Amino acid sequence: ERPRVFFATVFNGEQIDGLPALARKPVQWDAHERAEHILSASGATIRHAEGNRAFYRPATDSIHLPDKGQFPTSDNYYATALHELGHWTGHPSRLDRDLAHPFGSEGYAREELRAEIASMLVGEALRIGHDPGQHAAYVQSWIKVLEDDPLEIFRASADAEKMHEFVLAFVQTQVQEHDQQPETAVHNSFATEPDTLSAEAWTLHHVQNATLD
Repeated sequence: ERPRVFFATVFNGEQIDGLPALARKPVQWDAHERAEHILSASGATIRHAEGNRAFYRPATDSIHLPDKGQFPTSDNYYATALHELGHWTGHPSRLDRDLAHPFGSEGYAREELRAEIASMLVGEALRIGHDPGQHAAYVQSWIKVLEDDPLEIFRASADAEKMHEFVLAFVQTQVQEHDQQPETAVHNSFATEPDTLSAEAWTLHHVQNATLD
């Protein structure tokens, strides 16, 4: 009812004598191979820093994430990173979506809806799951967008599918090679059977006819 203004003087940790250096929490989980391959193969600029913000900055075409040690699991980290990679696909040099919308605007909510659907699709494909709670703050904005234009969900889904395909293309070859390995092994094992059977039949034929030298 009666807002008041307060001023506080703050210092960088390096300016304080005797303050121990910040100990970075070691990562306790293993990297997810396919998700890591996607992030690496994309060539996206990914910067890690202290804090709890994750975002894509169109002006610098860069993804900003908290340090890996701040995530409880690898799935949480990669789901967040891939969500931001979804926004990254909107750059003019890629899928060219309109990303010039301020936080809280209707255009911003539309882009978040696309990234959320794409994140769900990618998470399902990579089996890292999807945590909608991370973006619950946008729910009311999405509801308003869909109330004003119910057909927006179809446009958002179509764009999300393009984002999903764009992102998975970075690992598609690796996935195909990985998935084909068991089939190749089975195929090779069966491929040797006709040769083996032929050799046995040849030997038996010559034994029966006393023509085996």
